[in-house]
Amino acid sequence: MKKLSRTQCAVGPFLAAALAMAILPASPADAQLRDMLRSATDRLTEDRSEPQQQVQQAFTPGRQDLSVQGYSESFADVRRIMESGDYLGAKEAYTDRRGSFSRQFLSANDEFLSNVEQGIMLLDGQSPAGAIDAFDAAEQNVEEARDGERGDSVWSRVQRTTGRGLGALARVAGVRGLGPYSEQDYERVLQLNYLTLSYLVQGDNRAFNVMRRATTEQAVARDLFAAQIADADSRRVEAGAPRDPSAQSGFFGQFDAYSHIATRVPDAYVNPLGDYLTGVIFEIDAVENPNTLTNANTAYSNALSLRSDSSVLRSAIQATSGPRAQDGQTVHILMAEGFSPARQLLVYGLQYADIDTLLEYPMLVPIPSRIDRFEAYAPNGAFLGRFDPIGDIEAIMMRSQQDRLPLAWAELIAGAWRTHAQRQAAGDNQWIRLGVGVVEGMQMPDMRSWSSLPRRFHVARLRPAAGTQEIEVRALDEAGNVLFTERARIDPQSRQAVVYGRATNAALSLSTPDQLWIDR
Repeated sequence: MKKLSRTQCAVGPFLAAALAMAILPASPADAQLRDMLRSATDRLTEDRSEPQQQVQQAFTPGRQDLSVQGYSESFADVRRIMESGDYLGAKEAYTDRRGSFSRQFLSANDEFLSNVEQGIMLLDGQSPAGAIDAFDAAEQNVEEARDGERGDSVWSRVQRTTGRGLGALARVAGVRGLGPYSEQDYERVLQLNYLTLSYLVQGDNRAFNVMRRATTEQAVARDLFAAQIADADSRRVEAGAPRDPSAQSGFFGQFDAYSHIATRVPDAYVNPLGDYLTGVIFEIDAVENPNTLTNANTAYSNALSLRSDSSVLRSAIQATSGPRAQDGQTVHILMAEGFSPARQLLVYGLQYADIDTLLEYPMLVPIPSRIDRFEAYAPNGAFLGRFDPIGDIEAIMMRSQQDRLPLAWAELIAGAWRTHAQRQAAGDNQWIRLGVGVVEGMQMPDMRSWSSLPRRFHVARLRPAAGTQEIEVRALDEAGNVLFTERARIDPQSRQAVVYGRATNAALSLSTPDQLWIDR
């Protein structure tokens, strides 16, 4: 089966977008959708002069292209500002783009995504109170969506109808990014981890309850994923598509280059960062409530079971094994490093049964980091300790992509086979064949993802000398060269201290709470 020419494939989205623009009411949110549809239509109808002279190029199997498009392309400018260390400037650029050209950056239905992106920029910009508001709003977005799906009230039914209608409109218009954003399960867990971290950096003990919700969310997500995988092949079977192991292995092979990253974690639900944060919170609280030291020890032990090579975790377990918190001061430092993988559009030439067609898939691709590790020093240059990489977000995301390939394959093949069957049924009827081609040409993957996430979290648990007021953090490359240094001020009178930082290829910043709850 050959794809229609670009001109023919543009007809359907053009008509669908025109119809959508005509029927949308003139509310502010719908005006954004209207703008996005108009922009999509403009792009689809560019360079269509003398279409009869266009020649269909010969089909070739395998990868055709891998390019940054859609949300990922738009976010690249914001990431460059973050890279420089100007996180609040990046937040302003992000929110400006929401209003000024939402047609290419955001839809009106991605409040979760908008809130978590801004939450990280606010936290990294040393505004934890604003970050708490943003991450809390993101959690409410998730809960409202779930209530809308479960509820029997009139409003719940309206929400369901509206959400499904927007999703259908997105498919008809050929721009899936117009539909409601469907956050990944690891994004929901990380949103709660970040809300916990924001409370911790704020010195607020409300971090306790959020961390418990994160643990529950992760367990639910793991069970749901197992059910989805078990049901994956049913989509292919329902569409009547035959098995083709050779075609499947060829598509899966496009991801082999990232297997060494994905296999750094046994599955996408291994996140010792959550257990580590729980341990830190309980250890801090044990200064006032000694009974919570046992909880800290349990949390650190759980984290070690997921990251068995961590000397930081082993030290924390030993320190929390006694009846009371250690004397002297303990400093917990958490460093977010680099950027998580970004989506790129993979165009793949598929030979499947008697079909020759092109598949488009939003492929996660890692973003290189110059930073290999972190070290901590006292103001006099005395070495205090190394950091351990605890939260490997890059590996979690790449593992999720790898483990979900059966789901992606089943959906892609079911769609390709249905289109093939429709073409076969159409026979020589050019109008029907054109309609089938229009539907095929309308498909465009959703390129959105939480793009401000770091690549990894590194943690250190330090015991500085009495009276220490500053700790220096150094970022080093693989060869041991110091890339950046920065100092954080700590209160020598506090039994526990927390430092949070973010390091990119161009900058390193640190922040500390004014006071922890135990010092108030």
